[in-house]
Amino acid sequence: MKKTRWIIFGLSVTVFLVFYFKPYTVYHSLNSIIPSTEFVPDTLHLNWNKKVSLKLESIKNSYKGKRYMFPKPSYIKVFVDELKDSSKIRFKGDYLSHLRRKEWSFRLKNKKKNKWKGNKKINFHHPRERLDINEYVFHRYMKESGHLALDYDFTIVIKNNDKPQLYAYEECIDRNYLKKRNLKGVLLRFDEAPFFNWMMYFVPDSFPATLINRFYKSSKILSIGKLKNQNLLDEAKRKLSNWRKGNLKTSEIFNIEKTADFLALSDIWGAHHGVGFNNIRFFYNSDNHKFELIATDANSCLIGNVLIDQSYQLFKTFFSDEKFKKSYLSKLNSYKDGREISVFLLKNISEIKSRVKLLEKYYPNSDNNLAYLHYNFEVAKLFIDR
Repeated sequence: MKKTRWIIFGLSVTVFLVFYFKPYTVYHSLNSIIPSTEFVPDTLHLNWNKKVSLKLESIKNSYKGKRYMFPKPSYIKVFVDELKDSSKIRFKGDYLSHLRRKEWSFRLKNKKKNKWKGNKKINFHHPRERLDINEYVFHRYMKESGHLALDYDFTIVIKNNDKPQLYAYEECIDRNYLKKRNLKGVLLRFDEAPFFNWMMYFVPDSFPATLINRFYKSSKILSIGKLKNQNLLDEAKRKLSNWRKGNLKTSEIFNIEKTADFLALSDIWGAHHGVGFNNIRFFYNSDNHKFELIATDANSCLIGNVLIDQSYQLFKTFFSDEKFKKSYLSKLNSYKDGREISVFLLKNISEIKSRVKLLEKYYPNSDNNLAYLHYNFEVAKLFIDR
């Protein structure tokens, strides 16, 4: 009973602090006091023979001297102890940093009836490739906010009985993604192949908006995964194509509230990477015939300006609709003080700290500081108040 009273008192004090002081400062202060829970990650054992090792090394060598992992490598069969069966892996990632580490990134592709943690396809990578704790916290928040996000966490991977390595894992967005969530509809994306094919032959110092806009306007609209409902897919492609051309408004084909909230949160979390034209993922809901966005590859970090202030045509297409723009600005205004996100961080502080502790055990130089959020709150506030 006394313990319960102390918990209630502690929560009351925390809420008071968050609402009367700078929210992130409260989280940062309490972070050094509140103990973490113990997090024991799952383990994935992969085994393969010498022939497969030689094949993997050969594929690695084929990318030497290149800037990107393009075109994508082929799958190779391995054995997964936990599934007691063979699966397939391939190297994963765009930049070659994914290959150069001893904890190289890979995608595991399992058999239909033999999934790992409920996933047919799942990606594994060094936590630094997703900025250590950042991606985990981002997906946890987006899920809690009612958005489509990924199952994302950390696990131990043991290859051929070598030393255990800590990996981050994330589920793939495919047909199984919808099935797990009992969602009915189709998944779409823009074809990034022409963009990466261009980058294989050119080494630009930067990627100006004019370059990105050119590929955004010309890239094909692709479906993700095999689909049975061709009519629904054709309808979704037609709508997205007409929207990109400016023939349909954002409010006509998107779930306004969810999409406005999603983009506002992308600003607050500094998750602009995940909504770039080559990373953005669309779910077209067959129930209401509206699009929603799926959180992926956030790369949360400091931002210089908010999405509506950027010159990329993709964002201009979203915000050319005044009705949608008004909703987005209202959402951004509601998040600019940082209270809601700070309350989320405080509520999950022990869980987050347990994973930070694990990351720092395996990677002492990992950067798990979320202070960039405080800066992003200020960027949003300056934009709204100007």
